[in-house]
Amino acid sequence: MIQPKPFKICCSKCGFEKLIWFKSDALMGSDFEQVPEVCPKCGNSKLNRKTASIEEAMAKERFDNMIQSFKNIFKKVFKG
Repeated sequence: MIQPKPFKICCSKCGFEKLIWFKSDALMGSDFEQVPEVCPKCGNSKLNRKTASIEEAMAKERFDNMIQSFKNIFKKVFKG
């Protein structure tokens, strides 16, 4: 199996972009829930798919990991 390459979903109407990067080649239904069918900003149903660079995908992963770290810190701080 081959892991799908990262891609962007783009709205030609309002400029919305969302980077999609599946972390594995074993995709499940929940993986596809992150791909919007309509633009969340303007409701446009004609979204385009563009190739994303691996650098963009790695930056997204670093950002997601940073957010998760902050969430874990807040849970520890406000738990007690």
